[in-house]
Amino acid sequence: MYSGPFARATLAAVRLPDGSYVAIERRVYTGSEQGGYNGIFATPLTRSGAQELDANQAFFGYEVAGITYQDYYTATAAIVERSGEYVYVLTNQSYLGRSMVDGTTSGWGYVPAYDGAGRPRAEGLTLQNGTAVMCGDTTMANGDPQLWLGWVNPDDGSIALSVEPSDGEGIRGRLIKAIADGFIAAGSVAGADGDDIWVGRLDAQGEINWRVTYAKAGDQQPVTILPDATGITIAARTLSPLDGAERAWVIRVGYDGQKQWEKSPSDTAFHLAGAALTPMNGYLLVGHRPKAEQWYTQAHVLWLDSEGDLVSEQDGPEGNNGYTSVRRTETGYILTGSSGDLFYDSAGVLEVTDFELNTPCDPTP
Repeated sequence: MYSGPFARATLAAVRLPDGSYVAIERRVYTGSEQGGYNGIFATPLTRSGAQELDANQAFFGYEVAGITYQDYYTATAAIVERSGEYVYVLTNQSYLGRSMVDGTTSGWGYVPAYDGAGRPRAEGLTLQNGTAVMCGDTTMANGDPQLWLGWVNPDDGSIALSVEPSDGEGIRGRLIKAIADGFIAAGSVAGADGDDIWVGRLDAQGEINWRVTYAKAGDQQPVTILPDATGITIAARTLSPLDGAERAWVIRVGYDGQKQWEKSPSDTAFHLAGAALTPMNGYLLVGHRPKAEQWYTQAHVLWLDSEGDLVSEQDGPEGNNGYTSVRRTETGYILTGSSGDLFYDSAGVLEVTDFELNTPCDPTP
């Protein structure tokens, strides 16, 4: 256990059957006792997002991995619930872990090196018939990436099966979702003037049935895969080479790989961090955009119709160098920053503004 003020960002969150949440968060402690310490914590949250603890007591958080200062800023996580446990994976470290709902952990450690290619970088995580499947990439002998999938042994965290799909050379894996007869995956591939987005359908063994690439000027990065009964929607962010600003980009693909449409729904520059389907078969996009004041950002939300066209958009509360991380739960979004957290429900309604686990502290450097 660690105490004292800290700055944090939520990497992933899952809603438990009792309505509470568990968040995987990264922290940097600014107090004198553990000043400068960086770590990854699993933190139980109540429905309101607040802990019923005195501010001077030890925080109800459990360390699951100590990581280097550099990796602290680049780590991301995915989390899934399985039979009362949750399983998470961190990028860069490719750390694989298991934890009980009460917060006690039994960390499994790092994903082992694979066939001399180095440790896989795994960013995607999904469930296939109760088994956690990771999606990432290894490094080939020529330095290029190679798509990689790993099936996790639920007893000891070992990789029970590793697959490098035959059509996966030169591509990075970032997202994966299990479907009835396999997976939908997405990631990045080097393009003419930056990274482009690839989307693919994989069979149950991880081999690629089809793969398509979508490109715009500049860099593109997939953020969320949203499969439904008739197709797949990819919410992505694109970095313009003209003004250096990030904007949202939405692509709709059929299960046969044919593109149905693509939209740039808003000219507003903002960092897209999460997306969800709405009850009206539209889309909710959530992120943040910079403010003129130094260190300030502001939550930003877009509502789109079923064709990806903009219905409305609005700004949320401002933060002090905060609101830099948004992760979806089963009922909405937790948007986290160093000056507090927000909770949007699945319709984009701001429900809770007091997700405060700690005494406010200086922003993360």
